[in-house]
Amino acid sequence: MIARSSGITRTVVRADDLLAWLAATRAPRLDVVVDPAVRGQEAVEGLLAAVVRSVPEAVVLSQAATEGADELSARMRADAAVVAVGGGSVLDSAKLAVRLGAGDCGPHLSVPHRSAMVLLPPLPRAARALAAVPTTIGTGSEVSKAAVHTGVGRRRLVVGEGLQPDLALHDPALTSGLPAPLVAEGVVEILARLLGPCLGDPRPRTVEDAVARALLGVLAPLVAETAVLGAALPPGARADLLRIGALSHQDALVSGRSPYAVKWWALTNEICACTGARKVPVLVAVLPVVLARMQVGDPRWGSARRLEELWAFVAEATGVALPADPVEGVRALLGRLGLHGDPAVRHLDVDAVARRVHRAWGAGLPMFAGFAERELADLVLAVTREAGAPAPTGSDVDRRPAVVTHGGTEGR
Repeated sequence: MIARSSGITRTVVRADDLLAWLAATRAPRLDVVVDPAVRGQEAVEGLLAAVVRSVPEAVVLSQAATEGADELSARMRADAAVVAVGGGSVLDSAKLAVRLGAGDCGPHLSVPHRSAMVLLPPLPRAARALAAVPTTIGTGSEVSKAAVHTGVGRRRLVVGEGLQPDLALHDPALTSGLPAPLVAEGVVEILARLLGPCLGDPRPRTVEDAVARALLGVLAPLVAETAVLGAALPPGARADLLRIGALSHQDALVSGRSPYAVKWWALTNEICACTGARKVPVLVAVLPVVLARMQVGDPRWGSARRLEELWAFVAEATGVALPADPVEGVRALLGRLGLHGDPAVRHLDVDAVARRVHRAWGAGLPMFAGFAERELADLVLAVTREAGAPAPTGSDVDRRPAVVTHGGTEGR
């Protein structure tokens, strides 16, 4: 689903601005939620030390991988401001925990129902102040009003105004601990988020189409640069990716378009729930399959004409040689980035996943309205095969390095 925002998270680029915001909240206490995976990193520890010193009663809460938003909310103090530092999953949990602490949305998340999406009521005035500090690239969770909630045996997309943080700190130094595969995953997630609304709902939208093209024009050479440099991507490039990732959540991209236009996220969500795999390694197998169905002219997936046009634009903007065919081009780009479908996807119970998708998103619900369960089974089968296909290598992909535009050397 495409989530729309009625407010905009304030984004800052200096830790001093985060500290000033904390002082302005006048909160007597501070709960700092931290991803254990980033503890020990110099930039992260420096930020944590400064934040903890800024409020007299500050507590650092490390969130275990097995801890959900409900458990985290129970550990938070009612009168504390919250700063969340980590990847998208940790930021999502902190957002949900803050909202759960307001006392108005527990039943919405705990009551069993078949839909994989939950819409929360309007935000109560008593909600705590929340700042989000991403240490990964791509999710944009630090500015979005959506989060993934795991519980009651399900993985659900939760959308509501009260999930949007008040402030986000975009400091590229905090992403310096990312290994190359996670940097690559981040740029693919942003690319998919920018392409989705334009392809899935092809109605002409002059402003929104122009914004999408502008952001894709900036992103495409960064994708090529990531393929060359990986974890060595310079701070300027990382800062641009953080900014584009945040902008990919804004209404300027989706206004006037169907919130159910982009279907690859729903399918990815259910496969992640079945396998325990992370989002982008599943998306890598899902995206070419969905684009192939779009390309042959099935309008339920999106516009074949727009796919051809947008891919031609993106491929040229990367500055490297990529196949003109959109599906093969995307596969080649993923191969350049060294990304492959999660091995667990190859062994899915196809019929079980199709039933799950149909129940959670179709059968009268709008995301997959009009899709038969058998169609979805064929789709899932194609995804399992895509996950097992070898990525393009050697002569299949032109390996000429891209031009590095953030202070590096120009490739030859």
